[in-house]
Formats: sequence, structure tokens, C-alpha cells
Amino acid sequence: MIKTIYFLIISLFILYACASSDCSNDKLNKDELTLDEKGINLKQFFVWINMMPGPDFKPRINITGEIEISELSEYNIEQVNLLFVNIYQNDIQFYSVEPVVRIGENPSGDNKKLLIFSTKDGMDVKNNFEIDSVVDAEFIFEFDGNTFSQFEKNVIIQKAY
Repeated sequence: MIKTIYFLIISLFILYACASSDCSNDKLNKDELTLDEKGINLKQFFVWINMMPGPDFKPRINITGEIEISELSEYNIEQVNLLFVNIYQNDIQFYSVEPVVRIGENPSGDNKKLLIFSTKDGMDVKNNFEIDSVVDAEFIFEFDGNTFSQFEKNVIIQKAY
């Protein structure tokens, strides 16, 4: 029951955050192939810090998002998996997350695979991590025993109070 309430609170926060701020993410390096050009579309991605007050308050960083893999991709969509999401700030890696991933229903077509991912419990905010700054994320995928990665730059850190 508590997990259900926690999930609902997180979902409502994400909806509220998108309604109240600009959730678009700028890609800085235009020379690299974007996720979409490889048939891998980052539909949503949020980095947020739980700032909810309480007796044992400790800010925790979380990630959540959706990735759509299309049949147009150079990869067999059934064999592509998201292994890790690395979070960087000022070119320093602060986190390497093995996200919880589930396959979602994809309303935009049968020839696509929707990966819904998130952190399970969040992670402690590390020293020197600037919560009022932006982060870069590296998505590490696995296909046929090989790995490849894609970056999302300048992701705004949201806060839930």
C-alpha cells in the first residue's frame, strides 16, 4: 500500500513539474547522432530531488523516464535493453544507476518498444553535487552482447517539496 502511495506521489509530482516548468532538454553536441536518429527516442526524462520535510529528512535524487525504440532502428527492438544511466555534473560522474525497467504499452504503434525506467528508492545527494544546477545523462544500452551509449545534455533538476 505504501509503495502504491509513493508511486502516485511521484507520478503526480512529475505531472506537476511538467505543467509548471519547461521540461525540454537541449542537446549540446549536435555532431553526435541523436537518440531519435538511431531509432531510439527519449520521450521523457526527469532528474528530481525529494525535498519532502520530515523527521528523518535526507534529500534523495531520483530519475524517471520513457524511451521508445522503433523498428526503424539499426537494432532488433526486442533485444535492446537499458543497462545503466550515468549522471554527470561539470564533467564529473556522480551516479551510475541501474534503473528499474519495465516494458510499457506503446500507443504510437505496434512496431515500437516502450521502456519505462526509474530509480527504485532514490540515492543520497552526494557532497559537491549542485542541486540548483543542471546534469548530463549517459544512457547505456545493450544489444546482442555489445553496449552503446547516448547522451542527454543540460537536464534541469526538479525538486519535490
